[in-house]
Amino acid sequence: MVLIYWADSNRGVMDPPMVGSFEGDIGMFYCKDVFKGKPIIVMFHWDKTDKNNPVWSQAFSPDNGVSWEWNATNTSHRMK
Repeated sequence: MVLIYWADSNRGVMDPPMVGSFEGDIGMFYCKDVFKGKPIIVMFHWDKTDKNNPVWSQAFSPDNGVSWEWNATNTSHRMK
């Protein structure tokens, strides 16, 4: 199990820790949070299949994980 702490630089506070782990090259991390006054589950999905271009994505679920709204993604690139 791994904890990821995310800091919102706009608010100057730490968000709730994401809890999860990697299975092979895929990492799944979750936490409960509140968005616009409503409880949600937040998911971080890490894909390091391409070691030089890992992808991070984020999704929110307002219905305890039944459905997910993907709302952010980032592809990093290794500097050579």
